[in-house]
Amino acid sequence: MNAVKILYYITFLFALGAFIMLSMSLPTEYMVTATIVNSGGQTTGSINFGIFRGSKLLTTDDAGASEVKEFLVFDEYNDSLHPLIVYIAILTTCFAVVSALIATILSFINIFKNEKFSSAVGPMALGFYNMLGAILSSVTLILLTSVLFGTFDGEVTSTAEQNLGYSSTGVALGYSFWLQMASIALLSLNCGTIILAQSYKNLGSDKSAAAIPRLTRSTKTRDVL
Repeated sequence: MNAVKILYYITFLFALGAFIMLSMSLPTEYMVTATIVNSGGQTTGSINFGIFRGSKLLTTDDAGASEVKEFLVFDEYNDSLHPLIVYIAILTTCFAVVSALIATILSFINIFKNEKFSSAVGPMALGFYNMLGAILSSVTLILLTSVLFGTFDGEVTSTAEQNLGYSSTGVALGYSFWLQMASIALLSLNCGTIILAQSYKNLGSDKSAAAIPRLTRSTKTRDVL
């Protein structure tokens, strides 16, 4: 197996990994996490936000009884969130997943690609979809984190909970965020891998072209003799 095919195998694995991680980040609810404390500063629960939904664990009495609530982010914080920005973030995430899927398919095709394949599935198209997925996912993270951190300004409990003496602390990025970050890294690395694969391919073509005149001269010499 030559170096070009090995590099495209790596591209396929990276694109597949990015697609899986982006898909996992969609339904999970750990883009932003926080700890809930009571008026005395004691930890009484936690709250998590995803792209679509979130969950809340709250200790409701001294006996340690806990209440778990799952919610849609829009329904729970309809007055606080900026709907247009969040809708754009959802769309960019979905398009990033599609781009990563297309990049995975094109990577697989390029492993076995020959001259009969159209340029629409070649290295340029492959690089485009990898770069597009990375850009879209980056936009998602910027929009969502700016909304969740900027709107709440570190306070992610509802008004009703704040009236009961609850507040949040330790607002941080959850693993859904880092899944998207990892997918951006993989898709970006793929762009470099594709460039490297094409460099190896062009180098091989140059060597083959240089060998043809030598073969021609050797043939002519034998004919003369």
